Amino acid sequence: MRRLASLLDMEARRILRFPVIELIAALATFLTLHWVAHYDVYMQVPGGVARGEALARVLRRLLADQSRRVTWRGGFALLASYEFAVLAYVALASATARDLSTGYMRLLLSLPFRRGEVFLVRASLTLLPPLLALLASNAVASAVVAHLCACSVDPRYALICYLPGVVSCVYIFSVSLSIALASKDTVTSVIASLLFLYGSDFALRGLYRSPLSRLLPPACLTEFAFAAARGRVLWESLLCPLAASAALLTICYFYFTRWLEL
Repeated sequence: MRRLASLLDMEARRILRFPVIELIAALATFLTLHWVAHYDVYMQVPGGVARGEALARVLRRLLADQSRRVTWRGGFALLASYEFAVLAYVALASATARDLSTGYMRLLLSLPFRRGEVFLVRASLTLLPPLLALLASNAVASAVVAHLCACSVDPRYALICYLPGVVSCVYIFSVSLSIALASKDTVTSVIASLLFLYGSDFALRGLYRSPLSRLLPPACLTEFAFAAARGRVLWESLLCPLAASAALLTICYFYFTRWLEL
């Protein structure tokens, strides 16, 4: 455990050194505030309510409605940060390609660290910073905009609203890391990842309302989010990105631990 902690500390100091984490946090906060605050939240009490009990019941219903709207908006803000997430994950994953090309990874693996430990630490430091920055900024922005509304939402509904954004980040991360390991070159990794992730997003926008939009990421995740806003849950829209992410990460793990030549 101490060995793994020392590896995590060493790698975090290299990969997340200034200003990487500061830029990720600042951009995530700006984008989230823009998306969440763009949706105005007002508590309007209907006229004609005379009794205190009836007024309390109306206020509880309005609070629940507004909290659902704000929570959905926060979840959609996470999903709508696709372009930012692509840049963040491509930049972090390119550090792995750079270390492979410069020989640093060979030096790291010559130390008493297992390949599996190095992969898990590197993957965690690539996946978690952008995702946690987006989730934290969403929570703060929703609380600021909605005040007490965000505190009364059903946790199951909040999970459904935020699930497509989290899956989107995992999908982007798995694609970026796969290309970085396959290319072993910084420039090639960045260009190929940007072309694939932005190109697929642009191409699938023309297939909106097509049956393929429920299967292919990232269009299927947007379909899931808007269906959730209408009270429907399209679980099949999450199967393709989840399956693709799991397959890519499994291949990356076995490739890094067994077949990677340095």
